[in-house]
Amino acid sequence: MNETAPQIEATELEVRLRFKGSLINELFASPRITIDGQTHKAKWGTRHFRLDPGKHSVEVCFRYLFLLRFGRKSIEFSLDQNQIRKIEYANSSIIFLPGSIRILA
Repeated sequence: MNETAPQIEATELEVRLRFKGSLINELFASPRITIDGQTHKAKWGTRHFRLDPGKHSVEVCFRYLFLLRFGRKSIEFSLDQNQIRKIEYANSSIIFLPGSIRILA
């Protein structure tokens, strides 16, 4: 008998945060991800969030030293049932300019 494992059904957002620049600057830059108005502290790398299907907005920025909201960039997208949406954010090489954000999948 051939049994198959049950499929995992997930509706989620994957956010990849990339830092361009020196390691010293990365140590002082703390990213924040705001999804539909709710802010989450993050670390550089990949984070996963479970979301309901529908339209969503994501904003990414980072604190640098004690100053807020550097590199701020946002994007809107829709999410279908059981879909995984992947978004990538990268800060600008010049720390005070907006970063870039794009949908990967």
